[in-house]
Formats: sequence, C-alpha cells, structure tokens
Amino acid sequence: MRFKAFFIYIGVGVAFLAVSLWVILTAGKNAKAVGAKYKLGGMLIATWAMLSACTCNGPGVGTVTCYDPAPPEQPLCYDVAVMTNEVVLESTTVKKGENFRITIKEPSEENYVARLLSAEGKELQKADLTLEEGSNWDFFFKASANLPAGKAVLVVEFTHKVSDTEEHIEEIFRSEDITIE
Repeated sequence: MRFKAFFIYIGVGVAFLAVSLWVILTAGKNAKAVGAKYKLGGMLIATWAMLSACTCNGPGVGTVTCYDPAPPEQPLCYDVAVMTNEVVLESTTVKKGENFRITIKEPSEENYVARLLSAEGKELQKADLTLEEGSNWDFFFKASANLPAGKAVLVVEFTHKVSDTEEHIEEIFRSEDITIE
C-alpha cells in the first residue's frame, strides 16, 4: 500500500511539473492548464497526507503518527496561542493612599512588582503586587500617600531566581499615560 502511494505521488508530481510548464508557456491565460494545476496540487497534498500517516508502523497497527506521546508525568500543556502576562489596567489614574488594581491575564509567575516612575524616570514607588482575595488575575498595590501629583510611568515586572545567588527581572508592561492625583 505504501509503495503504491509513493509511486502515485511520484507520478502526480511529474504531471504537476508538466502542467506547471504548460501554465508558464501560456502565461497563465489557459483556464484548462490552471484548473489542471489546481487539481494536481490537491492530489499531491492528499497523497502526501496519506504517506505521512502511513510511514510509522503501516496502516492497521493503530499508530497513525511518528510522534511519541507526551510523558504522563507532564501535567501542563504549553499552547503557543495562549498569551501569558497580558496586563490590563482598570484605570490610568493612581489616587494617593488608595489601592490601584492591575489585571494580569494568564500570569506565569508568582512575584510581580509595580514601579511608579516620574516622567523623568526617577523611581517614586516600588511595590509588590498582591493577588486579590478570590481572584486569579487581579493584583493590586497601595499607592503611597506622599506621591507627587502629575504624570507618571507605570512599569510591571516579575522576578524569578536563576540560581541561589542570581535573579532575573523581566519587564512585561510599561504605560506612560498614568496620572497621579
């Protein structure tokens, strides 16, 4: 079965090359040539799928791919499409002496730090973000009562230990539209 599919694949590939030459010679103006090229291309893709599904242990054995399954002791599945550490601000106004909420969707770390900087870059306040009771994503910090009013920059970052003596700090969010009242 596998060899038969392989020879079909070779035959369709040669026919595809011939039809491609026909399309090139007619400058793509011959509808029959273009249609034949699409049909042969579809056959190539379908045959390639059949070949790749049958190459491990052959049909009928139960294994349909060459990939080993993930080990059972790996409980988490990493999905590239899921964004982690996406920061959303409820407000861009920080009120002195009050809690400021920051939502971190799909947090990947446990220790987050918020830093308020002046417009010139001077650090006004640095605070550990605390997870709100009963929430998975909502963090907050209490703004200092003696912050100067005006424009500020909010930076959210996390720290994780690389070794016993070394830490890595990574910035995940920066907003320069913060107002302190």
